[in-house]
Amino acid sequence: MKIQHLEIQNFQALRHVDLSIPTPLAMIGGDNEAGKSSLCEAIRLALTGEQTRVALKKEMGEMVTDGATKGHIFVDVDGAGVSVSLPDGKAHGNAPENPFLPFVLQPSRFASTTTDERRTLLFKLTKVAASSASVLERMKARGCAESLASGVLPMLRSGFPAAHDYAAGQAKDCKSAWRGVTGEAWGEKKAPGWSAAKPEFDLAALTAINGEIAELDERIGGHQQSLGALREKASAFQAYQAQAAQREKQAAQLPALRNKLAVDEKQLAEWQAKVEDLTARAGTGPRQGLVHDLARAVDYLLGFTAADASKTADDLAAEAALASYEAQYGKLGGQGDPDAAAELAKAIQARDLMQRAVNNDRRDIAAGEAAASGTDAAAVEVVEPSDLQAAEQALQQLKEKRAALSKRHHDLLTAQRASEQADKKTAEAAKHHADAIEWLKIAAALAPDGIPGELLADALRPVNALLAELSELAGWATVRIDPDMTIRAGGRMYRMQSASAQWRADTILALAIAELSGLRCVLLDAFDILNMAGRVEVIDLLDVLAESGRIDTAILLGTLKAPPSAPTDAYTAFWLQDGALGDTVLQQKAA
Repeated sequence: MKIQHLEIQNFQALRHVDLSIPTPLAMIGGDNEAGKSSLCEAIRLALTGEQTRVALKKEMGEMVTDGATKGHIFVDVDGAGVSVSLPDGKAHGNAPENPFLPFVLQPSRFASTTTDERRTLLFKLTKVAASSASVLERMKARGCAESLASGVLPMLRSGFPAAHDYAAGQAKDCKSAWRGVTGEAWGEKKAPGWSAAKPEFDLAALTAINGEIAELDERIGGHQQSLGALREKASAFQAYQAQAAQREKQAAQLPALRNKLAVDEKQLAEWQAKVEDLTARAGTGPRQGLVHDLARAVDYLLGFTAADASKTADDLAAEAALASYEAQYGKLGGQGDPDAAAELAKAIQARDLMQRAVNNDRRDIAAGEAAASGTDAAAVEVVEPSDLQAAEQALQQLKEKRAALSKRHHDLLTAQRASEQADKKTAEAAKHHADAIEWLKIAAALAPDGIPGELLADALRPVNALLAELSELAGWATVRIDPDMTIRAGGRMYRMQSASAQWRADTILALAIAELSGLRCVLLDAFDILNMAGRVEVIDLLDVLAESGRIDTAILLGTLKAPPSAPTDAYTAFWLQDGALGDTVLQQKAA
């Protein structure tokens, strides 16, 4: 990537700079606050859109030079112009799209990234990519279960860290499941041999007790039927005993009942004779009273009835009632003894009363004679309370034995279920443990020091080789990147180095990124941090790279006391003063 022309107006410390870079290398010097850092920021803003001075785009106006209202940045890259207008911050043109551009325009940036960011950057830089198939083969080689490993491959689209976190999360879930089964914290040494406490269980005893219960249930059923029949007999016997006293009482009343019957029959005969006598004496004499009035009314009404062939049932009933009357009292209109006729009704009432008394006497005598004859004792089985109590006790004993067997049966079933549950828990725990181990293997394989480490080693090999070459060309301490992404220079960690040593390491890293990415462009600010020997070394290093075509553009900036001269034909030298390009633009051997 060649930066061929820069024009910057009213940007921070720069009021107006318009310079062309005809050579691969440019050295820009100037005093403090001459605008060197502003020039670097202008290039980064135009090519990457990044700026560090303000937080919000609406604050871009703060980057316009004091006293001005508008600013402008123009950068010609490979013949294509990219510009940014201020204060609106609008960009025009097509800036190069390259993820490594920020790292060559700001060399210290690589060292400031996180470990994961460096690792991702190096994978992209070296184009070391791992297909799902190759990662799966690597995991299988590490003993990972293919069925589980295959399930994590889609996560690789989001990168190894995401896939590793997924596998680690699965392992954690398996450990939690193991703990849920066992009630204990999972341990890699404890879990393999864990088994649930298993109570003793006698299957033969359970089988035997099932037979005993079945036999006992059959006996209990027979006893219950026998007891039911015995209770019915006891009830019949109790009823027989309860009725015996009543029967004896009725039998004892027979003589009195027979005497009463004889008296009542005698009185009935007397009243019957008296009724006959009164009836005979009453004859057909005048009838007085309601019965006679009704009889006359019936006779009167019958006078209106039709011939016999057409008589109704009511007519016939009325004739029958009238005939009964005449049989008792004589013909209507007859003459007789009126006193006898008047006494006859009372005599009939007394006769009927005695008839009922006789009937009742006969009924009571029949009941007494039946009681005296009694029920055949042989037909009623004698059941004593002790017999019933003995049968109930025998049934109760069987039930108690059944209850004891049921409890023992329940205990055996509980032990059986507990034994089976213990086996199940042991199997479940073993399954969760096995899954946890498999997921831990996968997580370890996907961890930074696992397969990514292997791939990273492939990526680091050319990077460290190039870093070593560049360090040797410069005569500086060898810069290298460890597998854990630690940056070292001369074996010492980057963060333990001095500021000048860090600047040299940043430069070597930026040059390596520029070459591997194909950008072949670097922006090196503040090279004055180096002593005179170090400055010569960086100037010579860039010259060698430019001569060999390994760098297209390198802009070297630093605070100098006087305008510099171009060190070699590959350099063009510029001087910044008070925010503008100085009158002297030096190119070595221009003449």
